[in-house]
Amino acid sequence: MRSKKYYSSLDGLDSRNGYRTEIVFNGEMCYTGTEKKMKVGGWYFPEVCMAKLKSIVFVAGVMLLILAAAVGYLSIEELFTMPSADSYTDRGVYTFVPYEVASEQVKNTSADSRDRRMHPTKTVYIVCYRDIGGSGYRWKERAITPEMGQAVVDAGATVERRVLSIPDRSTYITVEPDQTAESYTDGLRKKYIVTLNLSAVYILLYAAAWCLIWRKNRKKKVGTA
Repeated sequence: MRSKKYYSSLDGLDSRNGYRTEIVFNGEMCYTGTEKKMKVGGWYFPEVCMAKLKSIVFVAGVMLLILAAAVGYLSIEELFTMPSADSYTDRGVYTFVPYEVASEQVKNTSADSRDRRMHPTKTVYIVCYRDIGGSGYRWKERAITPEMGQAVVDAGATVERRVLSIPDRSTYITVEPDQTAESYTDGLRKKYIVTLNLSAVYILLYAAAWCLIWRKNRKKKVGTA
């Protein structure tokens, strides 16, 4: 019998391999060939790929579900705790200039729960601004890298910001110069409502999908009983 040369790589899946090629995939031995498919261990190569794809979709769906629940909870919390427009006092528009790049630790809000447990905080870089009039007001914005933040400081471009103080909390915030306390709080409220609605829609769709899967599997069991 004339011997045939077999290739064990995926690049050899063509007529040069004879009738079949052995492939080890995830601990299963699969065969593919030009004339006859041989089944080993109950798996064909497309079925293995489909099983892997279903596993990835399941994990991604669960992670998105956790993220949606967390975002929904935070949105509800912010809606009930955010100050009203009447709580702010307009202090006017001030001119700010960047003076340094700093780093600070913030809470890690990654969607990966394991990453949050291993690293509860993360380091971010910020560009610090101060009012050129000497009022003592400060403002900061996040920089992607320290080098990019330093470039902003070196440029020295001034920025105008409106200062809204909260006397009851002895603090203040800065917003765009054309914003007011009313427009700022309205914008926040709309943002939280939109994120809450999106989270709720995903959770409902996720639950509906699992209900359909459960009903489909139940019908199969009833049909085979």
